Amino acid sequence: NMKGIQLVLFFAGVLLAFKSPWISSTYVTRKVLIIYTGGTLGMEETDHGLEPTKGYIKEYMKSHAQMCDINYTNEHWNEDHWIYSPIFQTARAMYKIIEFEVPIDSSNVNIENWIMMAQYIKVNYQEYDAFMILHGTDTLAYSASMLSFMLENLGKAVILTAAQIPLAFPRNDAQNNIISSLEYLAKYPDIPEVMVCFNNMLYRGNRIYKYTNNKLDAFHSPDYPPLAQSGIGIYNDFSDVLDPPKQNQIFRVQTKLEKKVSVLYVHPFLTEKDFQSMQNSKGVVLYSYGAGNVMNNNPRIKAAIKKACTKGVVIVNVSQCRNGMVVGAYATGSFLYKYGVISAYDMTAEAALTKLTYLIGKYGSNTQLIKDQFQIDLRGEVTKPEHQQPLYQEQRQTEISISLNFFKLALAQTVAVL
Repeated sequence: NMKGIQLVLFFAGVLLAFKSPWISSTYVTRKVLIIYTGGTLGMEETDHGLEPTKGYIKEYMKSHAQMCDINYTNEHWNEDHWIYSPIFQTARAMYKIIEFEVPIDSSNVNIENWIMMAQYIKVNYQEYDAFMILHGTDTLAYSASMLSFMLENLGKAVILTAAQIPLAFPRNDAQNNIISSLEYLAKYPDIPEVMVCFNNMLYRGNRIYKYTNNKLDAFHSPDYPPLAQSGIGIYNDFSDVLDPPKQNQIFRVQTKLEKKVSVLYVHPFLTEKDFQSMQNSKGVVLYSYGAGNVMNNNPRIKAAIKKACTKGVVIVNVSQCRNGMVVGAYATGSFLYKYGVISAYDMTAEAALTKLTYLIGKYGSNTQLIKDQFQIDLRGEVTKPEHQQPLYQEQRQTEISISLNFFKLALAQTVAVL
């Protein structure tokens, strides 16, 4: 049962801790660039409520022993201004922090901010081993998805993290999220993905969504398992991480992004005018019912969808259900594909929207190429039907499966140490 599995996991972790000293006599040091964009994590109380404060993050991290080996940093402090993390068993991070000129609440994030984040990584790509972006939770899923597409031929780890409670509060989740991110980047800088580290979980960045604003496990990845989980030790399964770029594939950043992309949320009160508005966009995420269904009993609505497709608007069908995929099994969904609407399969709405923004920006008016590329798994953002788990699998079965996987990993790692 679940309690038994959790108990075994606990003792496996304890055994790992005692068999493997927390600090090794030899360790590697990784250079990490931390980009502070704003968000709850670095906010302080003001007369207007919580607001991000420039300079606060650097001073906080440099003065707290959980994030900075203070003595070692002071001994090695010079004009380079490196901050050294504590040693995470076999690795440590030496890091620098750069900040947006004006830190933002993530609710204000826009395309220009995404380009700025990507450019910071591009300019510093050769100097650093890995990158961390400190962000807000509200649009973290959008930023992680967008960056996963913009950073082409990525060969280094990029982790976004945030918090539900600011560092300025005595009890907060921000410290753990930053420390966990530092540890992952110090130990695994070569994972060629944009990831999200939050509440002890490491996720593929373009697979998550924010599901709650009042719990510390703010993010879920409904159709793809976590890449790793932090407990007493780190239990990881990196067997399915993206392949590193080939030698002739040079890292680059796609900064041309299309702003005229919209979302049409399907609900019972929509009229043909709502669907006609799709013609004003270059791309539309059609946020549909269930397995990809839309009302099909109004000829004017059907005509509006067809006309938008004919005019070259790229319409992708995303389910409002957070688990499962768009399959077109019903008459209320199958007619869409005859008009030229394409399925987003099990993509999140955040991934579908940002992927459209990226592809239309890159390929312009080549509608067919955009559609073809959209249906390809570019960055691990989508599972094609032949690899998808049964659509109506119980959530409980999924939870047990994930727990069993981590149990097997913990057991294997314990045996390896012994």
